Amino acid sequence: MPCHCRTEKKFIYLCINLQKRILMQKYALVLFLILSLLACQRSTEKLPPYVIPKNKLIPLLVDYHLAQGISNSTAFRQRTQRYPVINLSDSVLAAHGYSRAQFDSTLLYYSRNVNEFNDIYERVITELNRMQARIEAKKSSPADSTKTSPTKSRIKESFDHIKQKL
Repeated sequence: MPCHCRTEKKFIYLCINLQKRILMQKYALVLFLILSLLACQRSTEKLPPYVIPKNKLIPLLVDYHLAQGISNSTAFRQRTQRYPVINLSDSVLAAHGYSRAQFDSTLLYYSRNVNEFNDIYERVITELNRMQARIEAKKSSPADSTKTSPTKSRIKESFDHIKQKL
């Protein structure tokens, strides 16, 4: 009768190694879950002083993109050909009380957190869509078109700022 001691030892050795591997995989899974949860938590760190807060950045971005659209329009370029270079974007930033450096630093700061940056731009797009819907509603019913909207007044302030520079 052959001795099965050697086979039993191999089997026990394989079982122990398998148990160690399973235990290591469990530890790795738990560690991965903990790190994932920590990474997903919202950071409670304060904004650096050079970063524009979200509540002020969103209206600024709305006006900034409106100014970009205006300055890219053919009508605007034709009207302003005789003037030196007019940068509506910088006028919008100045009207909101920020410099180009603060604006660029803020965009860089928020772009490091893609989810937060997407949230900001979703709000900007929502506001631009609301504005477009109001304009289209006024076009379809020109009952009371004498009132000036807040956005028009902000754009007018930006143009006034440009005129002062000239």
